[in-house]
Amino acid sequence: MRSEHALQFHEQALDRLDLREVLGAIPERAMVLLGAPGCGKSTLLRRLQLDDARERLADGGDTVSLFVSLGAYPLDKKAPEKNAPRPLDWLQAQWHRLAPDLPDLEALLKERRVLLLLDALNEMPHGSVDDFRDRVEKWRCFLRDDFPPGNRAVFSCRSLDYSEELSIKDDLQVRQVLVKPLTSEQIEEFLRLHSPEHAAGAWGEIRGNERLLELYSTPYFLKLLVDQLAYDPRVANERAALFTGFVRRALEREIAGRNPLFVQDGVIDDSDREQIAQRDWQHAYDLPVSGPLVSQLGLLAYRMQEQFGRSSDGKQVMMPRKQLLDLFEHPQANDLLKAGKALALLDEEHRIARFCHQLLQEYFAARQLAKQPADVARLAHTEWRADRVKPSLADKVATLLDFEPLPPLTPTGWEETAVLAVGMAAEPDGFARGLAEVNLVLAARCAAAVRTTGRAKPDTVEMLKARLVTRSRDPDADLRARISAARVLGELGDPRFERHTGPHGDYLLPPLVPVEADTYRIGSDEGLYANEAPAHPVPIATDFSIGQFPVTNAEWQLFMDAGGYQDERWWDTVASKRWRRGEDTAEGPKQQQRDFRRDVRAKREQIGSLLKAGKITSTDAQSWTLWYLEMSGAEFDALLDQSFASGVQRRPRYWDDPTYSHRSQPLVGICWHEARAYCAWLSAQAEQCYRLPSEAEWEAAAGGLEGRRYSWGKDFDAARCNTSETHVRGTTPVGVFPGGDTHDRAADLNGSVWEWTGSLLRPYPYVAADGRENPENPENADGRRVVRGGSWRNDRDVARCACRDSFDPDFRFNFLGFRVVCVSPIR
Repeated sequence: MRSEHALQFHEQALDRLDLREVLGAIPERAMVLLGAPGCGKSTLLRRLQLDDARERLADGGDTVSLFVSLGAYPLDKKAPEKNAPRPLDWLQAQWHRLAPDLPDLEALLKERRVLLLLDALNEMPHGSVDDFRDRVEKWRCFLRDDFPPGNRAVFSCRSLDYSEELSIKDDLQVRQVLVKPLTSEQIEEFLRLHSPEHAAGAWGEIRGNERLLELYSTPYFLKLLVDQLAYDPRVANERAALFTGFVRRALEREIAGRNPLFVQDGVIDDSDREQIAQRDWQHAYDLPVSGPLVSQLGLLAYRMQEQFGRSSDGKQVMMPRKQLLDLFEHPQANDLLKAGKALALLDEEHRIARFCHQLLQEYFAARQLAKQPADVARLAHTEWRADRVKPSLADKVATLLDFEPLPPLTPTGWEETAVLAVGMAAEPDGFARGLAEVNLVLAARCAAAVRTTGRAKPDTVEMLKARLVTRSRDPDADLRARISAARVLGELGDPRFERHTGPHGDYLLPPLVPVEADTYRIGSDEGLYANEAPAHPVPIATDFSIGQFPVTNAEWQLFMDAGGYQDERWWDTVASKRWRRGEDTAEGPKQQQRDFRRDVRAKREQIGSLLKAGKITSTDAQSWTLWYLEMSGAEFDALLDQSFASGVQRRPRYWDDPTYSHRSQPLVGICWHEARAYCAWLSAQAEQCYRLPSEAEWEAAAGGLEGRRYSWGKDFDAARCNTSETHVRGTTPVGVFPGGDTHDRAADLNGSVWEWTGSLLRPYPYVAADGRENPENPENADGRRVVRGGSWRNDRDVARCACRDSFDPDFRFNFLGFRVVCVSPIR
């Protein structure tokens, strides 16, 4: 029974539109909702509270819900270590304030009647990085000690800021749930529903523009755009311009409404009012600055972030009204606060004031940072060397539960502010260069933000690309730093993949590694898996080159842009043509799962054995027990129908899943037919013969003439590859494990993704001429195809060069990709 054959149904089953469905589908009593800024985390929690209350009123249920913002968790900056109250005591106070006539919260918790909604963990005030960890630890202890099973808790947090997990190893599990970005179809539908007059024009500008699609994949910015279109039908191409438009409209509204603060001199003056009335804007970020309002809001936001500095990681700051007024340092502070509230920029509740949204705080702080760009190097300095990062990679992994992914390095908190500021800076190129020495990844993000407007110099972009390549391949860099560097490299454009224009559009030429014709030792006699024996010599008659990396999402994007799914000429077998037409796209994978279910039910005890051996996670074991043992046959078939899409497919299975869809990550979720179609398209584009490697060619490239156990040598090392031991729990950008390279620098051959080969699964010894390399073999058109290399889900045994597995040719999973070989010119 091979664990990689088990379907991760939960990745599909939890693709939900309603948090109530998610809560109903997971066993853990607590979960954390993760997502990008503006993706709607707070709104989802509020909607969950509303829906839950409606259900309880309708069915007479006795559960109650409490929504609180963790940004209000108390902090005395003069003595932060003395002012982190016990979470239960603080929640009791919030509950009593909101519902003084209802029973005591602690009593309700003991009766298991509470749905607790804890918004914005990333905004929790703290005095230092260590203090933040201590405060998170208090919430962990609350969940463990004061939150009995039967109650439910939902936290929310920005994905980038979730570096301190709420789970407690061997004690408490907190499930992570990701808010996915809007798809292009959802963006178009939103525009059509909410701005019908301007939808067609706006969508015409956004469609096909990768950067705009990314910008408007979050509801917050898409709503800002819809509101902006009525004011200006042009589509803003960056976030700072959207915020600026929001402020302009708010100023017009207050003046039109004759608000005394805005029609009399004070926070703005006649010159400002004239500029607003005439919409006399010099550039996309221009606001009236003759009066003190805009400049003071910028200073306020900047001081709020700088005052807390790295100690608060730039989180949204909440503070007593008097403290905020003091930060203005202006005689009209009271009027400035009132004006900010009237414009829906500032908010005040129970004499606690803040910006209405963290993004607005960051925008106004960015306006000030753009005026004093020299500060960014001080504010955004970060460490990346493995021997200096705290906590170390090993220390962080030691705290993770078996199913938890490796979080990113702790952010500085000025990331979003800097990316907003660079576009508003007088010299954006200098702004990015000034950052490069202290925060290379953020410098590259800033350059990417202004490159589309032509305000980043080409030599600066090329310099950043080269340094990012070096960082991503630097063995002295922490793995998390290498991953971050490789991800932003994908945004800028990886120079290792040369862009060309062929007869069918643009394509990326993959870097190749030569493999000499010779006789190679294939297979293994270790006895781990029967199908890899015996070890035997196999002659490779012709020199070939293999891709240095698996095919990436960036490469595949151009295949899709060229109409690769629609053009039948790339689908050259009867079976592949049938797959492209949507015929029998799901039955093969379904049957493979039925076979695996049969094997599990015949050896039930192996679930526990695999868990104990570390070959599956605790969540895998729970899911397997449910899916393969407890579900009836009819229920299991219904789950198969839900998990395997039938009909015509026009994109990889996980293309819209941000966990797997970054440009620098290896492509996953494609079947054997899709991989072969790409090779045919690339061959026509480059006028050279590209195809899938045979499994013998793949092992020759990975193990070399020495017949290495792993691509680097005999002994396993989790620092050299992405396997279950590495604890990433997902694919990694290509090339970030330099220690795992072969002697010829072929990368990622062990772990990360299983790689399709051209070979039909047949027993050893390997004989190329026996029909296993003939894709048109009519007897085996639907036979299983060999995959090699193991994946992020598998352990060291499966990552060995000799290990072979197989899947149905129309199987598509989140651990299944491919790389190409180039054999001979076809000119």
